Amino acid sequence: MNYTKKMGVEALNRSLLLMSYDNKKTLTENVDNILIEQNVMSIEELLRRAVRGPGTNEQNLRTVFDKLKSKQDFINLNNAVVSNPKYFSVPPNSYKNIQDMLNGELEEDNLYTAQYIQTKLKQLGIDMTYKNSEFTKGNLKINSIRINLDGTQSKPENKKNQSKPENKKKSSKTSRSQPRSQSNGIHM
Repeated sequence: MNYTKKMGVEALNRSLLLMSYDNKKTLTENVDNILIEQNVMSIEELLRRAVRGPGTNEQNLRTVFDKLKSKQDFINLNNAVVSNPKYFSVPPNSYKNIQDMLNGELEEDNLYTAQYIQTKLKQLGIDMTYKNSEFTKGNLKINSIRINLDGTQSKPENKKNQSKPENKKKSSKTSRSQPRSQSNGIHM
């Protein structure tokens, strides 16, 4: 009976894969999408698959942010990264939080993914900023991603005159009066 049930599940998964197969994606990406749709794979596992190993699976990374439905979902995912960094990283990388992970995974040629994630986070009321590369037009500046759960703190950065004094005041207060571990590395 157990063998028959297993064969039935495999046949169902095979049929689902054939019905929703996207020729623009790899077999692994197609299988991952089916597992996510069936709620077999958790969002944490999908994030781990996106960032572990050589390179970044940008499609999985974008799917992770598609699956977030609220600011609390993002906070929960960030807390999962904070509480178990080894699960989400492979040496020499060791990510402290999602901001750190995005800075480690997204490189100059990943501007589209950075813009995509920024749009998804904005829909949740989370502000993400980054800088464009100074050397190559249309590219992302490495290690420039900042995430703010407040949704308002980063907005003055567009005005150069206002951002410098504000940032100095904020950073001196937050770095001395509040340990980084309380905010999990992301500004609240």
